Amino acid sequence: MKYLDSYILDKIDKIEKSQSLASLETENLPPVSREEYYFISYSHADYKKVYADIYRLQNEGVNVWYDRGLPPGRDWEEIAQEFICKYACKGVIFYLSENSLVSPAVAKEIEFVKSKGKDYLSINIPLSFDEENKAKSATSMLKDLEKWVKTDEKS
Repeated sequence: MKYLDSYILDKIDKIEKSQSLASLETENLPPVSREEYYFISYSHADYKKVYADIYRLQNEGVNVWYDRGLPPGRDWEEIAQEFICKYACKGVIFYLSENSLVSPAVAKEIEFVKSKGKDYLSINIPLSFDEENKAKSATSMLKDLEKWVKTDEKS
């Protein structure tokens, strides 16, 4: 593993201290690549963990593409499918969490990747704890997962 320089550590620190994704200044967002990249699928609620990891991956020479700087007026599902299918996309990295399990966009990306036989890797984000130190139960998460699977089957 390469040493993280102060520039990257500063960017990660700003991400971790941010109050929301919208509050992050553009210069603190990790860059995207269009040459031999891994598509990142995640819930925006998990941006702190995901963006910090993106900087770490890039530090190791791994190119990624995620939803930064999307062209306005285009459908997200269409854009995601386009970037997943490109020859330059070497695979998909799914960040799975209690947030992504209830995200219709992530669910569609999972199904699309499976249908296209694209290589993928799943990174599990540990359960988060609220102010009372109670985590969302695994049973509750599975029920959330069942909701979108059943909804998807009906359509």
